[in-house]
Amino acid sequence: GRTMALVLAEEPRPVFVEDAPYPVHIYLLDQETRDLRLLVKNGVAPAWSPDGRWLAFNSTDTRGLWIVQVENGIATEAFAASEKDGRTPSFFSWAPDSRRLAFLNYSPDEPSDLMIVDVELKEAQRLVVGSEENWVYAPVWSPVDDRIVFVSGISRPEVRVAKLDGTTEVLAVGIQTVNGSPVWSPDGQWLAFGGVIQYESEVFQTDIWLVDIMNRSINRITYDSIKPAIDINADDTFPMWSPDGSQIVYLKGDEVWLFNLQTGTTVKLFSQQESRSGLTLGQ
Repeated sequence: GRTMALVLAEEPRPVFVEDAPYPVHIYLLDQETRDLRLLVKNGVAPAWSPDGRWLAFNSTDTRGLWIVQVENGIATEAFAASEKDGRTPSFFSWAPDSRRLAFLNYSPDEPSDLMIVDVELKEAQRLVVGSEENWVYAPVWSPVDDRIVFVSGISRPEVRVAKLDGTTEVLAVGIQTVNGSPVWSPDGQWLAFGGVIQYESEVFQTDIWLVDIMNRSINRITYDSIKPAIDINADDTFPMWSPDGSQIVYLKGDEVWLFNLQTGTTVKLFSQQESRSGLTLGQ
């Protein structure tokens, strides 16, 4: 798109003041004209709706989940933080209809619940209840339908997919996801994630995994021989799909690689020494 959402501070090093909102605000940057426009104050973690009309964000004032109209800057709270138990709505993901959001009703000390909210009606529904044995993390709504993938478990990690009736199915067991949520392919038929097999080796190594949603099959598509010493370039993380779904870009240590799903070949694109995030794939 032409417009970027940025979170900018009032000062280079904002000072945290107890009982006051952290002084960071959401701006819109027109990448062609370079115009910068304040959209909403006291907001972090902006997430674009698929139709580009809304931004969801967390308020540093109320700690609730808010939505703001990009055109006019009118903001409303979609789900409030709980004053009773300190839970806050976090890790949200838009539905393809740009009307609903999946999110965690998050607590750092207790299991979080997977929720969905209709941002127009302000009606919320608890979809998956977290438990001591089955913590819930990282929900991501499918780009094409009403399935929501999430990660659960502690001692027995699982990747699951939930339907709106609250039922869930296991897609992967015993693979601990690393550095982010599973990522849907553009057609909603596949999931990619960086993960490590529990107890495979004493050496912690992350590979890229691919899940076929229809057939419930899973394959490790990148793999380096496990070495006794730590080798950061043996870790494959942060997969991103190309817009046509034929390729996956991922990080291998401080290098950026591309996996071609049609040919099964990989190629190194470049090294990045200063940052391990911020990749964007264009059309």
